[in-house]
Amino acid sequence: MSDKIVKQFQELAKLGKIEGIYDDIPESAYNHPDFPAIRSGMLKSVLYKSWHHYISSAQKEVPEHFIEGRIFHSFMEGVSEADIRREHNLIGPDLAKYRQMSNSVRSHPRFEETHKDSKREITFFANCRYTGQLLRCRCDLWNPSTNLITDYKTTLDASPEAFPSAARRLHYRMSACFYAAVVNWATNRHVEEFRIIAVEKKEPHFSAQYFYTADSFELETEAMVNGLKQIAEARKGGNIGYSTNTIELRY
Repeated sequence: MSDKIVKQFQELAKLGKIEGIYDDIPESAYNHPDFPAIRSGMLKSVLYKSWHHYISSAQKEVPEHFIEGRIFHSFMEGVSEADIRREHNLIGPDLAKYRQMSNSVRSHPRFEETHKDSKREITFFANCRYTGQLLRCRCDLWNPSTNLITDYKTTLDASPEAFPSAARRLHYRMSACFYAAVVNWATNRHVEEFRIIAVEKKEPHFSAQYFYTADSFELETEAMVNGLKQIAEARKGGNIGYSTNTIELRY
């Protein structure tokens, strides 16, 4: 089924009829290596490492933290514990951990504000207004009324002391910029805020909410466009990896 869906979207992309919003794309199809359009993970791999690093990582097994994230998403989406247990071969203590994580998120005072009227797992396709390349993103939560995007992140430490550092290291602001741009272009609207719900993987499984404003998206736009140009160059066989200049060490 996934292969059939992938082929359908490949054909839509070739015909230039793919831009828009989709709420029925299975995760297996969206994460298929041949699914069309550039996603944020590819952009960040190329921008902060190289095209060759992206190709290498795409050929490896799915990292454990990605699997953990998928399991947590399933809990937040209301998938039955029995189905989650079967799909991921989990035992009782593992189920209890993810149950506690989801309960922590649901008990946050701002939970209703973030989740009310939001749609889950919505996919957006749009052509980049700067480079013409086809882009895609999949929002954990998207509110069609406010155009608010919300992303779940599982982490070791969700505290205000530690999480911002992890967000910088993992380039979450670039992800926010990319998602906002794709949603803006797909909806012809303006994303004012990108929110992150961080929840700890270890007890006590505390959660916290963070956000980026539209102003901080703008700071990343130039770098995003540069990364997209690098991808275009790499696909033509022109990517050489790191800079050919001698780079000054300033810290």
